Amino acid sequence: MAGEQRRQTAKPAGSVNAKTEVPGTLATMRSMPESLAAEAAVLGSMLIDPECIGDVVEIVERDAFYRIEHRHIFEALITLYEKNKGIGIDAVLLRDELVKRDCLEEVGGVEYIAKILDSVPSSANVAYYARIVKDKMLLRELISTTGAILENAYNQTGEPHEALDDAEQRIFAITDRNISGSATALKDLVVRSFELIENRQGSHVTGLSTGYYELDDLTCGLQNGEMIIVAGRPSMGKTSLALNIAEHLGLIEKTPLAIFSLEMGRQQLAERFLCSISEIDSQKVRRGLLSDEHYKKLADACAELSEASIYIDDTSTLTPLELRAKA
Repeated sequence: MAGEQRRQTAKPAGSVNAKTEVPGTLATMRSMPESLAAEAAVLGSMLIDPECIGDVVEIVERDAFYRIEHRHIFEALITLYEKNKGIGIDAVLLRDELVKRDCLEEVGGVEYIAKILDSVPSSANVAYYARIVKDKMLLRELISTTGAILENAYNQTGEPHEALDDAEQRIFAITDRNISGSATALKDLVVRSFELIENRQGSHVTGLSTGYYELDDLTCGLQNGEMIIVAGRPSMGKTSLALNIAEHLGLIEKTPLAIFSLEMGRQQLAERFLCSISEIDSQKVRRGLLSDEHYKKLADACAELSEASIYIDDTSTLTPLELRAKA
């Protein structure tokens, strides 16, 4: 029985490093996602056509390869590419570099290098092969991460939300690795910039108006991508200022917006909106000292606010990661 268990849990030497291991029993249930054929195709393409190496490194890195042998070969090819620009790379140079690294035999010797060369006829589809390799890596990381989350949940001794925060950060870390930017030609950027400049012509407020004209004069409105901090001592009107700006954006500018409130509840915020639109003293609302005229004003304010695309989230434990996800 013990021998059978060892056979189930044993992994081929050099097949995967600690980064891709799954905590607990999940590691013994299924083999990790991989495409050794795609990995060999990427390496073969890099050896056949070193000019494609620049495209490859934009998609994958060393740890994207499942087999440790492929990681060694990838590192050797990158080293040769950086040292021998303009000279080229071939099987002989690769062999010498692996010998220097004392890992030629570990990767399978010159026979395996020849096998890699025969694995792909050309480098035409190298980007496609590289994306397959990266996708398999992301799946392995997801499996590893979910295993760690499972172990953490079983062994958690603190508050449950701490385990949730840890799980969220781990998943977002994988998501961030899958996000890759790309260079944009300057000619395309200047054309777009010219259009934006042209659209601003004749208007001193080039962003979203706050409804406070002096503030708009200083900031040119709320600009895309900016974060504005409203600072002040307690009870100095920070929330009122923010709600007035939201009211202007939602009702006057007809701009959809979301309000995330960590302190004040959604119902309290709704009441403040109603009092502001109807111009009724909030103390009268709170004490129930309303006349028929007040009720009419509140009904009109309610109808007006019902047309606005304003959303309120009063989750008090909202983290920056959760805010990002909801936004």
